[in-house]
Amino acid sequence: MKAFNFAQKIISTLALDPLLPGYSAITFALADKTQGKLGGYVDSNGNLNVGGIIGNTTLCAGTANVDFSAFSGVLKSPANGFGYFAGAGGTVTQATSKSTAVTLSKASGQVTLNNAALVAGTIVSFTLTNTLIGANDTLLLNHVSGGTPGSYTLNAEPGSGSATINVRNNTAGSLSEAIVIGFNLVKGSAN
Repeated sequence: MKAFNFAQKIISTLALDPLLPGYSAITFALADKTQGKLGGYVDSNGNLNVGGIIGNTTLCAGTANVDFSAFSGVLKSPANGFGYFAGAGGTVTQATSKSTAVTLSKASGQVTLNNAALVAGTIVSFTLTNTLIGANDTLLLNHVSGGTPGSYTLNAEPGSGSATINVRNNTAGSLSEAIVIGFNLVKGSAN
């Protein structure tokens, strides 16, 4: 396979080439007039299909070895924002108290807390068991609905296979509200 040094060959033209719905490709020409095309798409099974040529040399073709299985609902689109497709999330409700552990192994979701009283200025913690969470990940939390807006502070402490969610009542009075906490998992790395 022929190697190309793009640092030595300046790209003279570059254009987005929408070949098929869901398929994106870039057409370019190098300074020496060599034509090329690179493109790809993610199929319905989550496989990244890529292909490319420069001149008469095929760079790659076929299915790349990329594992999207754990996050098969990831959506990355300048027009629609960054997030998850429908089906990547789920919901769960606490059974007996605000400290009751819940299980939901999804990359995105909502936890409905029990409506037990939370005393003013108090923090309650519960465990969200989720096999997708790693110790270096970040869990983005939002008070989605239920209860008094602005009355709670939320924090997540991720671990391997779970996270501890801390909920604080910021008001001067006791609150007995079944708030709904939305979460989105962002994968992280310490190295």
